[in-house]
Amino acid sequence: MIDSTEIYRALKESIQTTFPNISILTKYIKTPTPPCFYISSVADNSLKTATDFFTSKHIFSVIYYAEEVEHEELLVIKDELKRVFLSPIKIVSLEDESDIGFVDIKYSHIRFDRENNCFNAIIRLEVTQRLSDLESENSSENDALIEDMVYKLTKGG
Repeated sequence: MIDSTEIYRALKESIQTTFPNISILTKYIKTPTPPCFYISSVADNSLKTATDFFTSKHIFSVIYYAEEVEHEELLVIKDELKRVFLSPIKIVSLEDESDIGFVDIKYSHIRFDRENNCFNAIIRLEVTQRLSDLESENSSENDALIEDMVYKLTKGG
C-alpha cells in the first residue's frame, strides 16, 4: 500500500536530487537557517471508490527558506521546483526498498512570502489502491497489481 510516509520520502528524494546543495529539514524549526526546504503533510483522506478500491488524496506543503538573494534567484529556484512537481515521483517501499511505481502530482500552487523571504508550495497527489492490499501487503502478486494501477493512473488510463 502506498501511504503518506512513502510519498513524503519520494518528495524528499525528488527535491534532494534536484537541489543537492540545499538541506531538507526533517523536523519543524521556528527559525531555520537558509537556504533549506521543509516538507510537511498537511492533510490526507481516503474514499472508497468501488467494491475493492479506495482513493487516497494527500496534500503536502513544501517551504523553501531563502538566503537574502535577489528576487530573480528565487524565481529560478521556484521554476526548478515547479519542474520537479511536473514529473511523476518514484515511490519506494518502506519495507524492502523495492520500487512500487510512480505517482503524478495532480495540483501544485506556489506562493511567495516576501516578508519572510520564502515561498510555500502546496501539492496534491491521488493514489487509487485495492482494499484487499491492506490485508496482504507482503504478497508480491499484490505489489505487482499496485504497480500496474499506479502506472495506469500516471499514464491517464
